Amino acid sequence: MPEEDRSGLTIDELIGEAMARSDDWAIPELKRRRGEALPGLIDLLNDKTFPKRWWVAHALGLMGDPAVVPPLLAALAEDSEISPWAVWALADLRDPRAVAPLTAALASKSVETRERAAQALAVFGNSGSVEPLCGLLLRDPSWYVRCKAADALAMLKAAAAVPALTKALETDMEDWENVVDSAASALADIDAPLSLKPLVAALGRPRLQGSHDSLVFSIARLCRHDQASVVAGLESPSEEVRWGAAEALAASGDAAAVPPLLEHLKDPSRHVRGAARDTLKAIAKRGVKVELPRRSFQEAARDAACFLMGNYFIAPGTEGFSAYRTGIFVHILFSISVCMGALILATEVLFRSPAFGASAGGVAVFLLWGAGVWLGVLSHYNPLITLAAIVGTVLLSKTAGGTVGLGALAGIVGHAVSFGLVRLLHLARSRCCGE
Repeated sequence: MPEEDRSGLTIDELIGEAMARSDDWAIPELKRRRGEALPGLIDLLNDKTFPKRWWVAHALGLMGDPAVVPPLLAALAEDSEISPWAVWALADLRDPRAVAPLTAALASKSVETRERAAQALAVFGNSGSVEPLCGLLLRDPSWYVRCKAADALAMLKAAAAVPALTKALETDMEDWENVVDSAASALADIDAPLSLKPLVAALGRPRLQGSHDSLVFSIARLCRHDQASVVAGLESPSEEVRWGAAEALAASGDAAAVPPLLEHLKDPSRHVRGAARDTLKAIAKRGVKVELPRRSFQEAARDAACFLMGNYFIAPGTEGFSAYRTGIFVHILFSISVCMGALILATEVLFRSPAFGASAGGVAVFLLWGAGVWLGVLSHYNPLITLAAIVGTVLLSKTAGGTVGLGALAGIVGHAVSFGLVRLLHLARSRCCGE
């Protein structure tokens, strides 16, 4: 409906149309006619049987009138499905009367209310919210709420929250990886002087691989406060810690970091060696004198081989046959076996069997083998391909005779042998590359 037509609608018609759309279509006109609209909206908010109270709370928050704060506070106090919407509305209004009730809402039984209240308190920028938000960060049963508490403390730039955020790095509650990531990011945003030992140690926690890069970035942002702890991380027995420490020093590392980084050019881990070399180059660009030794041909060849093995061969334990971790030998032998089967099939078609029967068998094996490949990609389980090939072999032997069946069987054997070879090569890689 064009904007000029809204003025001809009654308040009830405006509200009804807006709620039917579930959007902000009527808000400008309702704000223009605030004096007439507010009583009706407040009555609807107070009506606990009204099905779209959430929209009313949202609309009242956008009206920008302090008169709606008391009814919104009453809706918040209900601790019901309307409470999260009341939180957002109060955050939009930014009325200081809402700070204490929003702080109390951090203890709500609703996860959504608690996480929205944490974010709303950050909007108010009240320093009195730091302590309750720290309690939420360390004790709330929901990992999502704890992450939002960390985000809120970051928005408040609360140096007083550093001890709680540091303690959160050691949490072992549900989905702690996300909390560690959020706490580290909050510490970097607050940017207060602190010891980086807990952050560096967090790099070595298991199951943190997905957050490795973001955690390194947070340490790099804080490195100037405590470079010594980051340099000390280079001596950790954990490859992840050494690797992350070497990467973090690239942003602000100075001459003091050069000697230990030079030592780690001979680290057993390819990742640590590469990070140390890259960081030394970054430090040299900042004017620090660095005598970076050239890599020997053997070292370069070993790192290249480790990279290829790490990215193109199957890792034991994952049973991986994914789009980005396809075994080269598996792929080559699979292609050879398919080509061999196609050649035998062509011979059958041209010289022995009826074209239709042989072609149907060929199509079956190609489709089944392809299905096995894609099932392997989705499930990360390589032997499904072999299973599909066995079914294809049975169909081929029934339709095109034993010759094609023998060809497909050879392909299966080749595939199984290649799978074993890839595992042996991965074992060799583990010993050679220290990974």
